[in-house]
Amino acid sequence: MRAKRAVTHPKMMKVKPITRSGYELIGERSESPLGMIAKNLLRDLRKVKNKKDEDFKHWKQLIAEIREEGNKIKRREKAKRMVDKRMKLFLRTLQKEGVDRDTINVIKFRLLKKELNNVKDIYQSMIQRMNLFGDEGNDAQAEELMKKAYKEEHKESEQDKLLKAPIDLVRQAVKISMMMSGKNVSNFDKKNFKMISPRFLPVVPEEDNDDEIKLWSPSLFALHNDGSGVEKETSLARAMKIFGEKDNEALLNFIMEASGVSDALDSMKMAHMNSTGYIVMNKKQRELVYGPSSPYHDPETYKSLSNVSASDVPVMLEKAVRGIAAETMKFQVDRRRDITLSPLIFTPVILDPATASQPIILSPLLFDPLILSPAVFGVVVLSPYAFVPIILAPRVLSPVILSPNIWSPLILSPVALAPLILNPGVGNPLILSPLVLSPFILSPVALTPLILSPFALNPFIGIPHTLSPIVLSPFVLSPVIYSPPYYSAFFMSPHALSPSIESHGQHFISILSPSWLS
Repeated sequence: MRAKRAVTHPKMMKVKPITRSGYELIGERSESPLGMIAKNLLRDLRKVKNKKDEDFKHWKQLIAEIREEGNKIKRREKAKRMVDKRMKLFLRTLQKEGVDRDTINVIKFRLLKKELNNVKDIYQSMIQRMNLFGDEGNDAQAEELMKKAYKEEHKESEQDKLLKAPIDLVRQAVKISMMMSGKNVSNFDKKNFKMISPRFLPVVPEEDNDDEIKLWSPSLFALHNDGSGVEKETSLARAMKIFGEKDNEALLNFIMEASGVSDALDSMKMAHMNSTGYIVMNKKQRELVYGPSSPYHDPETYKSLSNVSASDVPVMLEKAVRGIAAETMKFQVDRRRDITLSPLIFTPVILDPATASQPIILSPLLFDPLILSPAVFGVVVLSPYAFVPIILAPRVLSPVILSPNIWSPLILSPVALAPLILNPGVGNPLILSPLVLSPFILSPVALTPLILSPFALNPFIGIPHTLSPIVLSPFVLSPVIYSPPYYSAFFMSPHALSPSIESHGQHFISILSPSWLS
């Protein structure tokens, strides 16, 4: 018989080694499940906000832009407060010095008209040019007047003293405690004071300001990795580095989007544009407007704008406006080359928006197809054309005036804001080409059906037409006025708010085309 194995000697399991060609280690750039969750949450959040993927900005870029916009706002607000305050005091001082009210009203009027834009203009140019004191050499007197205005500005009223009393009490208590602890209190009374005013989730680092004293006012849970002291130690960007670089970026991108930082940046830029009337284009926008694929391609403008930083654009713009106002700079608009008195025969335009957008004036066209070439401001005037099909070439703001045409179909080419005026035509079908705000005016047509081409806000005024049915093309807000049909039809084309006024033709039928309020 076989003896039993002792309990003290258990049976050992053999472990077979597993051989592989290679092993993948988790590195700093690896993405963990937490990073994947953050990335998916960010994607879903942007979908809810209806934001496009191409508009996404990295959290570091957002912080840089927020910092730049914040500095701009601070500078503008500071300058505005300074000018407003000093101007009120300056006008008050003028009144005390006996300057007549009419002169002061003229100054106010010029200020309201924004003819003066800085303190130098206000304090010097106005006094010297208007000769307030009635003599020629009034520089010394003007200087004395400015000094009085400055003293008046820094003079405290009784109300100011009452409001400052409790604040001064706290400041003095803090000053005494700092002196007892051996800290420097020089110029203490001129410094700003912050007490129990912490900053939570700041997007820009706190500035080292010698003119500011902080007491229990730290910056906590910063969304950046800059700064020093408590701000840096409690930084979320620093804390998240334990997850790895890729996870850290995914989490911070999600936090920035969820906290509304990107929305706040967009609001700041929109407010700036509404206040100034312009905004500086980024690289993508410059490429779209002035790049090689744009109808307005201008190599010189594109190159010059690419070499100018965003901070220099306002300075250059102000300099140009001042130069034009002072007539030291000539205001000249570079016009695009027009096609004038140049007949075109067998000249197809394919994938060329720039040529399609050029105005055509007094230049007949023959066998010149327009294919895959969108047009903007491509006006056609006094230029008859024949056998010029327009295929996959949308047209915007491109009116056709006094240009008879024949056998020139419009296929898969939407048209907007492009009226046709005094253009008789034959054999010009519109197929799969929607129309918006493109009225037909005084243009008799024949053999010009509209097929699968819905239209809106597109009136027909003075358009007698024959053999020109509207097929499968619903329309709205498109009245037919003084446009009698002859041998024509509506087929499966419902319409609304489109009355027919004085348009009684002959041999017209309507099939499966209900109307509402027409």
